[in-house]
Amino acid sequence: MYEPDGKGFFIMAEGGQIDWEAHSNRAAGVITETIDFDKAINVAYEFYKQHPDETLIVVTADHETGGLALGRERGYVFDLTVFNDAINGKPVSKEAIDSLNKSARIGWSTKSHTGIPVPVFAIGTGSQMFAGRIDNTDIPKNIMKAMAATPVYTDHYYKRKAVFDKERPIGENDIVFLGNSLTEGGKWETYFPEVQKALEKKGGAIRNRGIVGDTFGGIDARLDQILPGHPKTIFFLTGANDVSHNLTADSIANGIINVVRRIKKESPKTKIYLQSLLPINESFKRYRLLNGKTAMFSEINAKLEKMAKQEKVTFINLYPLLLANGPADLSLPASQQVLKPELTRDGLHITQEGYKIWADAIRKYVK
Repeated sequence: MYEPDGKGFFIMAEGGQIDWEAHSNRAAGVITETIDFDKAINVAYEFYKQHPDETLIVVTADHETGGLALGRERGYVFDLTVFNDAINGKPVSKEAIDSLNKSARIGWSTKSHTGIPVPVFAIGTGSQMFAGRIDNTDIPKNIMKAMAATPVYTDHYYKRKAVFDKERPIGENDIVFLGNSLTEGGKWETYFPEVQKALEKKGGAIRNRGIVGDTFGGIDARLDQILPGHPKTIFFLTGANDVSHNLTADSIANGIINVVRRIKKESPKTKIYLQSLLPINESFKRYRLLNGKTAMFSEINAKLEKMAKQEKVTFINLYPLLLANGPADLSLPASQQVLKPELTRDGLHITQEGYKIWADAIRKYVK
């Protein structure tokens, strides 16, 4: 629920146990979890009836598990009463699970996730945006629209975005460096002067699209300034600010990869180079919100490398090149892998010597 004066609240309630019950093909547990979920939805619905003009309820799932079928044999006859004891809390052994399924004529196709589309139910303000067949990534976007809420970024973000609007639009002969302050701080056209000259002959250039303080969400919000021009290449790096916002490693990696997927979808001929997060050095004590989070950078990079392979996108691992003792530090616990002190003034941003290392590492890809 959202009100113009800023009052209101947002709740996400997840019934996570049902996934485990379906993984085990335990129909009784699925039924119990569904009943509990129904009770939770009823509480929300009762609130909706009191505030119908300012409430939106969306009910969906992230995936289906197990491939449940009603009617194990011929026909569609099933009997769920055999689960009564289990539903009422009496323990059921693992050995008894399949026996109960057979008695109830319940069938399962797998003990893993399936590719079956999941339903989306919605009621209230903005519920029309959830009708029909939609991509699951559109659900949070439509919720934001329904709330009439727009993410708020820094003044610098909007000023720099306005500068981009006034510049020549991105074109197919441009190489774009996309990211946060680390990208903004680079003088990319000077690191690759021969490439810059070659691009200029074709009406293109090396374009810096980094913004201090930006996140994967902020970058996604400004891709409309980039993707319509179908740039030749995009070098993409972000994540440090997302870490400071207390997101999990999974959330950050998934958010970054979703940006990559959007680039692939909207500009399929663009060559994408996904660059790793750079290491940090907490000893400078400059960024309080990064305290104790050194190990997350290594964790996120491992996830990004794996996801990039799945997406068939080139992953450039800059991380070990900037460690205190270089790649040798990878043998240390992730919490002890720190940015080389000589390459930074604040423990996060790098010096021109650091940019030289970065530029040399990607030189063969900048063409």
